Amino acid sequence: MAQLNVSPQSSTTIKWSITGLSANWNTTNYQTAILSTGANATGTIIHTQTPTVSTGGDTFTLSPVIGGGSFSAGNRYILYGTMRNASGSLSGVGSVDFTMPLPPVPDALSNLTVSASGYSPSTTVDATWNSSTGATGYRWVTNASIDDGITSGQVTTTEKSITVTSPVGGYQFTVTPYNSSGDGTGLTKSFSVTNPPLPNALTGLEISVSGNAPSASVTATWNSSSGATQYNWSTTATTIDGITNGAVTSTSKSITVTTAGTFNITVYPNNIAGNGTPSSKAFDVTRPRPPSFKWTYSGCSLTPPFAPIPVNPNDPTKDHTKGFYASAKEWNDLIARVLEFLDYKGKPNFNYNSAVSGVRPSATQFNQVRDAIATMNSSGLPSRKDAGNPITSADFNALRSCLNAIN
Repeated sequence: MAQLNVSPQSSTTIKWSITGLSANWNTTNYQTAILSTGANATGTIIHTQTPTVSTGGDTFTLSPVIGGGSFSAGNRYILYGTMRNASGSLSGVGSVDFTMPLPPVPDALSNLTVSASGYSPSTTVDATWNSSTGATGYRWVTNASIDDGITSGQVTTTEKSITVTSPVGGYQFTVTPYNSSGDGTGLTKSFSVTNPPLPNALTGLEISVSGNAPSASVTATWNSSSGATQYNWSTTATTIDGITNGAVTSTSKSITVTTAGTFNITVYPNNIAGNGTPSSKAFDVTRPRPPSFKWTYSGCSLTPPFAPIPVNPNDPTKDHTKGFYASAKEWNDLIARVLEFLDYKGKPNFNYNSAVSGVRPSATQFNQVRDAIATMNSSGLPSRKDAGNPITSADFNALRSCLNAIN
């Protein structure tokens, strides 16, 4: 009785034959022998054989190795044999139920090389290795953090590149060959993530100031520092938004300063490794200079009713040729202007007694104003007065001149 025989040759190939034919295997008796996935040559035709002799041929020839993608390791198959006789009629010769064997696990991985280039937080890691016999792919895994979040996977090539975002430290990269039977012996190599060198020292720091307190615009500019990814800045000044330090990626920083005085701006070139050598520079912020002071009256008439005489606009001084006159408002205006100059110069306020209408300023009041002006400018100041000392128009003019000379 004729019978189909199937013999796996590897995990993906077979040979087949038919034994027990009722007639010799020749063209006189048969046209073809058919191997298919369905009975009576239905389904997919896997392979056919044709007799090579017209007479004799009592032995069926074993097929060559066949596969061609028809078989996969570990899968079960049922194949059918069919004979087509010389007249063209078909007859089945049975079926074979078989499972393809699994291949051996791949050879151990060899020659794994892992190289790292660049610095944290963007280090390029390239891994290469030799092909492993029997491997259909390679599993890779790393304990580092990756820019795309994928820390393991499979490739069919013998290389893999990743971008590591991990901080400074030592990490590992493992590659394992595999096929349908399982994993071969893998290899692990270490690699290091390092910081870049510190940036070069900051150079070319310049500071410009425009306007006055309480809204002085201060701009700092500097040269780019090789290796810097940002610049940390700080100032000793009081700013309008209350922010006195921060970081920028450009080579300039502008702030609005609200107080007068001498301050500093310091700029540090920075990268992930830390700060490079900084540069610091001082700058001055001033308040707007108060207007110069002018007396309202040059004096008074020398005859009754001793009426006050307004100053000449081109010479707003007291005139010693006229009767001495100083109104309470004039004196109080002088006090107010002295207070403005003290604030402008960053000096503390002074204690004073306001003038009263109809009462001439006393030595005490004169000395209060005179001493306050002296903290800002003493050149040309009149001397202090004792009670009973005369206070003249020259003394008043000297107070005014000394105050107005303050820059």
